[in-house]
Amino acid sequence: MDSPLISIALCTYNGEKYLLEQLDSIIGQTYKNIEVIAVDDCSSDNTLVILQEYALKHPQIKVFCNSENKGYSKNFEYAISLCKGDYIAISDQDDIWVSDKLEVLLDKIRVNDDLLVYSNSLSIDERGSSLNKTSFDKRSNYEGNDPRALALSNIFLGHSMLFKRELVEIAFPIPQYSTYDAWLGFVATNRGRVCVLKQVTTLFRQHNSNSSKKWEGNTKLEKITSLKNRIHDFLTIPDLQHRAFFEELYDLVEKRVNNSMNVKLLLFLYKHRNIVTVTFNTGNM
Repeated sequence: MDSPLISIALCTYNGEKYLLEQLDSIIGQTYKNIEVIAVDDCSSDNTLVILQEYALKHPQIKVFCNSENKGYSKNFEYAISLCKGDYIAISDQDDIWVSDKLEVLLDKIRVNDDLLVYSNSLSIDERGSSLNKTSFDKRSNYEGNDPRALALSNIFLGHSMLFKRELVEIAFPIPQYSTYDAWLGFVATNRGRVCVLKQVTTLFRQHNSNSSKKWEGNTKLEKITSLKNRIHDFLTIPDLQHRAFFEELYDLVEKRVNNSMNVKLLLFLYKHRNIVTVTFNTGNM
C-alpha cells in the first residue's frame, strides 16, 4: 500500500513548557511521510525559538508566525489551510502522541474510505502522569453519516482526528459560532461518514489553560445559547441533511434561551431519542 503524505497542523501559543516533548513524539512516529505545519500565534515566550531550532534539525517542520493573534480556532483554520498532505492531523502543543498514532489512524480511515476518523485519548496531568480516564469516558462517540446524532453536542477533539484533505475544501471557511473541530466533524458526517478508533492514540495533558476547562466554567444559559448559535451555523450548509429537523430544533432551542423551561423541546428530544445519540451536557434543559 502506498504511503500518502500526512500533514500535521500544529498551533502554538506560549507553549514552551511542553512543546519539545510533543515535537519529539511527532518526529518519532512510525509513519514517516509527514510534514509539520507549525503556526505560532504571537507567543511572548520562547515557543517560536524552540520551533525554529527544531525545524533546523528536522526539514519536515515548516514554521509560520502570525502577524497578529488569531485565537485558538482561527489559528487552526489557518494552519490547516497551509497543509498540502492527502490527509491532515491536528496537534496541540502540550500533548504527547503514541508512537503509532498516524499509522493506526490512517489504516482505520482507509477501511471504509471515510472522510474523518477520531480516536480515544488518555488524560495526563501537568507532569505527564496518567489520570486514569479517557476522553470516551466523558464524551459520547458516534460512527456513521447522520448529522442529527451530533445536533446537541460536540464530540470531536481536534487532537484525536485525521481527515481527508477534501474535507477542508467542503468545510472552509468555518462559520462564526463553531470551533474548527466541531465543524469539521459535523460537515464530515453530513457529507460522508465518520468512524471511531477506540484505541488511545494521544496523551491529553490537562491543565488550567485547556479550552475544555473554559467550556466547563460556562453557565447553563451560556451553553444553551452556544448550542443555538451552533445550530444556526449548521443551517448555513446548502446541502444539509434533515434540514427540517434542524430548523425545528433551532426554533425550540431559541425559545429555551428566552424562557426557563420549554416542554416542547423536551418532547422533541424524546421523540428523536434514538437518533440524537449524543446528549447535551448541561443537565436539565
